[in-house]
Amino acid sequence: SHRVAHAQAAATYRGVLDDPHALGIILEYPEEAAARNATLTLASAQESRSKPGAAVVGLIGSGHFARRILLPQIKAFGATIAGIASAGGVTGLHAGRKFNAETTTTDYRDLLRDPRIDVVFVATRHNDHPRIVAEALESGKHVFVEKPLAIDDEGLQRVRAAHELRPDLQLMVGFNRRFAPHAAKLREQLAHRA
Repeated sequence: SHRVAHAQAAATYRGVLDDPHALGIILEYPEEAAARNATLTLASAQESRSKPGAAVVGLIGSGHFARRILLPQIKAFGATIAGIASAGGVTGLHAGRKFNAETTTTDYRDLLRDPRIDVVFVATRHNDHPRIVAEALESGKHVFVEKPLAIDDEGLQRVRAAHELRPDLQLMVGFNRRFAPHAAKLREQLAHRA
C-alpha cells in the first residue's frame, strides 16, 4: 500500500501504525549507497616491520579464511602487513590490531596506491576477484588471490589483459581445498591411475 524512499522509512512506519488501510511498505533504496571510506592508522612502520627486507603486504578482504589462515601465515613468513582492507571496516580493524597491521581501510584502493606494498592478497567475494586482481596488477603489485581467479570468461579476460601488460609481476591463485580431507582421499585413490 506504500512505496517510500528509504530516507523516509521512520516517518512512514509511524504513520502506518495509525493507518488501518496500510497493508505493507516497500522501501526504495538508492541505486548506490553513499561511500563512507575510512582509513585508520594502527601502528607505525617501525612498530610493524617484521624482518629487514621482508615483503610488505596489503590484504584485501578480512573474512574468516583471511583471519584464520592467510594472516597467520603472512606473519609467520616475516612479512610486514602495511594495510588490511575490508568493506565494512570492523573485521579489518580487529584483524589489523591482532596482526599488527599499520593501517586498516574500507577502500582497498588505498592499498593499491601505497608504493611500499609489494604484494596484495585478495580474499574477497568471488565476483570481486577479477576487478581487484586486474587493478592490483595495473598498480604494479604482485598478487595472491584465493580461488577462484574469475567466475566467468569476461572476468578471466580482464585479468589476462592486465597480466599481459605486466608479465614481470607474479600472479598466484590459492586453492585451499587441495588440503581438504576429501580432496586428499581422492588424490590418494587416483594416484596409481593413468
